[in-house]
Amino acid sequence: MIRESLKIVVIVLATTNLVFGILLTARVSAATFNASHIMSDTAFRDYNSMSAAQIDAFLNSFSSSCISPNKGFKAPSLTGYSPSTGFTYGSATTAGSIIHKAAQVYELNPKVILATLQKEQSLVTGGGGICSDPFSSTARKRYTGAMGYNCPDGGSSYNYSGFELYRINSSVVSSVTGTCVNSAKTAGFSRQIIVATWKLKFNEERSKGNVAWDVQKPGWDNSDDPPTCYNGYMTPGSRARALNSGTSCDQVFSYDGKYTIDTTAVTMMTGATASLYYYTPHIHGNQNFFNIFVSWFGNPNSPCYGTANVSGNSGRQIIANQFAESGVTDLTFTRLNNTGSFCAEAHVWKNNYKSWESNIATRLAATTAAGMIVNANISGDRRDELIFIKYSGSGGKAEAHVLGSSYQEWDFQVATNLPGITASDGTFVAGDFDGNGQDELAFILYSGSTGKVEVHKFSSDLRKAIGVYDVATNLTGVSADTGTFVAGDFLGRGYEQMQYILY
Repeated sequence: MIRESLKIVVIVLATTNLVFGILLTARVSAATFNASHIMSDTAFRDYNSMSAAQIDAFLNSFSSSCISPNKGFKAPSLTGYSPSTGFTYGSATTAGSIIHKAAQVYELNPKVILATLQKEQSLVTGGGGICSDPFSSTARKRYTGAMGYNCPDGGSSYNYSGFELYRINSSVVSSVTGTCVNSAKTAGFSRQIIVATWKLKFNEERSKGNVAWDVQKPGWDNSDDPPTCYNGYMTPGSRARALNSGTSCDQVFSYDGKYTIDTTAVTMMTGATASLYYYTPHIHGNQNFFNIFVSWFGNPNSPCYGTANVSGNSGRQIIANQFAESGVTDLTFTRLNNTGSFCAEAHVWKNNYKSWESNIATRLAATTAAGMIVNANISGDRRDELIFIKYSGSGGKAEAHVLGSSYQEWDFQVATNLPGITASDGTFVAGDFDGNGQDELAFILYSGSTGKVEVHKFSSDLRKAIGVYDVATNLTGVSADTGTFVAGDFLGRGYEQMQYILY
């Protein structure tokens, strides 16, 4: 998740001596392949993730791409489907237009299509000069079986001619010898794209028991889908496999989602996972797909998938945080942006500071919005919540975004009554100032109307800061550069006090 090396020296102040910590190097790996959860359904269905122009630009970014506009590649456009005609095609267009059209019709992420093209035939990058001669016998077979659809393991070879498979500039390729594709209806780049896209989406819907699913759009009539039997992997639940088919597929059975693939026990935790395995029934092949997807587009299982990553290194902060229910305070490294997960991240050290207790992609999408992370036990349990304080929200007020104890779901998000501020105006501190077992959040205004530091304590729902508990202190001349505020039970009274540390 973290893209750069982090070196921290931990110095622990004890009552009688100084204990010097160890220089730490934190390298948290990016997305890890989970055979039972290849990708989320949200990522699988993100059909608006790329426009046709963006897909073509992506292909052009690979100098050896087999299917880029720079290569002069085109193939028949996609024009429709009906039960009587099947898929229909039109004049030649770019790969980006074909992929985008298929993605829009069947609401499948075009990034899934691109990663599948690469996994099956390496057509996206064209590595190793595989299409340096796009008219060779080898290249024809790759283009004709672009998505690997209808190319079963150990299958035979086939010959086709008489229709356009693809073209390079003005030269049309209309014949192929020895292809693995076992049906003329699915031979050729455009046919591979549209039929494979339909199949991947059909699998996802059926694996979750959505037997009534079909596509009804101008030019597209998939009304023959509901009675079509599905024989693939199922996610856990009681489900039928078809609607009004007149076969046993109509019957509802209970599925646990557990299957053995390549001698490995796998549970189909998402419809996307079930679909990908039915399309490619091997763990290694799907791990290749996952690795390609992650390297190009990020983690498809991240809670922030679909958001834009944010470059920069702002918002880095180390906080003393009660992460576990043990009651022991941990150090947690938080980062708001430039993360591998596209989320704000929390990395919790074990108490020896030599290894990580947990590395978490939070529910907060990576952001450069001015703000800070505060830890507070506002729920009264034995774990702290993380609160992202956004200094000025869309309504001109400071906002509180509260993550639950797992840091991966929102407890609540509110716009407070505190007028929008900047980092130079003040800071936020949390502590159990009432001794009731729950932390309160306070805003410290460095200089109020009288020139004194002011403390404004929030209400329990964090909606109000002004007017709840407002105190002008006797402290003056404070800024973010001169010192900091901390909270703790320094006097042993059973509740926390505020201290100002002058640097």
